[in-house]
Amino acid sequence: MSSVSVDRSTKRRWIQSSVAVFATALIGLGVQACGTSQVAVPAGPGHSTPTAPSNSTSPSNHSSIGPKGKAEQAKPVRPHGNVRQHAQTHRVTFEKKTSLAKTASFSDGVKVSVLKLRPVTAKPIGPGQVGGPAVGARLKIKNGSAAAIDLSTVSVRILGSDGAPGILTTGGKADPLSGDLAPGATSRGTYVFTLDKSLRKPVTVQVEYGSGQTVLQFSGNVG
Repeated sequence: MSSVSVDRSTKRRWIQSSVAVFATALIGLGVQACGTSQVAVPAGPGHSTPTAPSNSTSPSNHSSIGPKGKAEQAKPVRPHGNVRQHAQTHRVTFEKKTSLAKTASFSDGVKVSVLKLRPVTAKPIGPGQVGGPAVGARLKIKNGSAAAIDLSTVSVRILGSDGAPGILTTGGKADPLSGDLAPGATSRGTYVFTLDKSLRKPVTVQVEYGSGQTVLQFSGNVG
């Protein structure tokens, strides 16, 4: 064997050995990279993309720094009362029905009378209002008490012969009581309610004011 062939054989074995060492190093690096990194996998239908866990924690109890620099636990808020407590209410007294032609009085001396109860036609003015056959009630109130009264607290209702209430409306020349009424003074106001013609014999007019603990009642036919 010549020296040239020996040199070529030695060079070939050296190259093969170097390639094997290099390939082994690359495989080792690949295994290490797979062990320390995460591989992103596309999410298919019905699967959600995994998210990295959060390092932040949300404590269940809040704490604050006290005057001495120490953490103090916040006290929980405890509701007051119990299920056995009841809301305060007042008793409402309905006075005996009186004729439309008579005057009724509250216990403080305030007097009310129905001057007129006549059929009218209500025309809807605002949103949600109802028009049609109605009843207009003209009332007079006299302040027989020792103090002024707020007439905006006066409440008037009309019940048909079947006991169902008429619907209060601002149409049909309604002019409800308003302002303050001084002791000894008199004021008049008109209230309009939609009410079917078949329910007007008789009707009941109910009047109350202020705290509404007493309700005056008048009964008679519309006409």
